Amino acid sequence: MRLHHTASLAAMVVLASASLFGQSGAGPQARAAAPAKAHGAIPRTADGHPDLNGIWDYATITPLERPAEFAGKTELTPEEQAQWEKQDEERQISYQLTVGGVGSYNREWYYWGQATNRTSLIVDPPDGRLPPLTPRKPAPAGAPRLPAGPEDLSPGDRCISMSGPPFRPGAYNNNVGLFVTSGTLVILNEMIHNSRIVPLDGRPHRAMLQWSGDSIGRWDGDTLVVDTINFRSDAAAGRGKHLTERFQRVDAVTIEYSATIDDPATYLKPYTLSFPLRATNQPIYEYACHEGNYSMTNRLAIARAQDAAQPAR
Repeated sequence: MRLHHTASLAAMVVLASASLFGQSGAGPQARAAAPAKAHGAIPRTADGHPDLNGIWDYATITPLERPAEFAGKTELTPEEQAQWEKQDEERQISYQLTVGGVGSYNREWYYWGQATNRTSLIVDPPDGRLPPLTPRKPAPAGAPRLPAGPEDLSPGDRCISMSGPPFRPGAYNNNVGLFVTSGTLVILNEMIHNSRIVPLDGRPHRAMLQWSGDSIGRWDGDTLVVDTINFRSDAAAGRGKHLTERFQRVDAVTIEYSATIDDPATYLKPYTLSFPLRATNQPIYEYACHEGNYSMTNRLAIARAQDAAQPAR
């Protein structure tokens, strides 16, 4: 992530405190686009399509699933939204004091974003909740299996992929770069610098399985639709997952992003997320994941030590 303790970061903190605010509690003021552009006309490229190019911030404290207290309610009033933000601030402080966070970070290192007027990121099913899980066979009883090697650890643990797709707002690194040409869309996530190159020229899907699946895109009016299949089975979901993302620019500073996930191996029916991507003047920061990734080395070392302690057979 952009927060590893390196000399370059130390210099950045000293010389450019505004950059630090990009992921601190003070972030919304530093990251907001120029107010004069808000709700202005949709910029377009030379070929007439909405211009999606730029760096976009999708941080938000709006929860993935609708809380029970808002059952049957899709939107918050301004007063409810302000109260939710206040409660979330209190929850974050309580979490930091009692549990802690990633490593030894305090709240200065996080940027959760603000609430939207929505009660959940999930917009379908209408109840704002994840669908029921697909029934699975119970795991065999016994001691947890020790990792035999790096391949037994998750892609996130291995600093390979942790940003989807689809996008999922989190505690930090919620920026994404979109770069569009007449025949290609490039999606560059700040989290682990995961990149997808999406052809827009009408070619079919490739059969190769990939960490982020195989994506192809097309314009549907003013909405850019990205269709992704062929995920690796050891990625965020099995190879049967089908993802449909939509990017619709709604004004000069906002893209409405939605993602429909059809993953029959995990959920009994599809579900859809939706939330805004907001224009930001912040850059994509370096994600030096492996520089401080002692977790993988330590876990494998512990596993080998436990193997050595087992009685010989």
